[in-house]
Amino acid sequence: MSNGFTYTQETKLNNLGINPFFRYKVYSEEIGILKPFPGIFSAAEKIVNASPDELVYVGDSYETDIMGAKAANWNAVFFNPLQQTYPIKCADAEIFELNALKEIF
Repeated sequence: MSNGFTYTQETKLNNLGINPFFRYKVYSEEIGILKPFPGIFSAAEKIVNASPDELVYVGDSYETDIMGAKAANWNAVFFNPLQQTYPIKCADAEIFELNALKEIF
């Protein structure tokens, strides 16, 4: 799920060689709703045919990704490589390296 433009995000995924690893991609440009608004999360639930308790959002923007996911009743993992602090702690987990996802999943 991205607030970025579809073309830009698809180009990034292709250039990194990871596009084939994504079964579903949700772009705000196509949905018409930006994160952190719950509507984009609801749209994603319909696209992947899953309920909020089955979904985990991993994001690096606390306000947009984590608070948005939690407002939509999703689980949320905060990817925080800069180890920034935030006054509201609502993420279900916080990681500082992507490899730490292995321990969570």
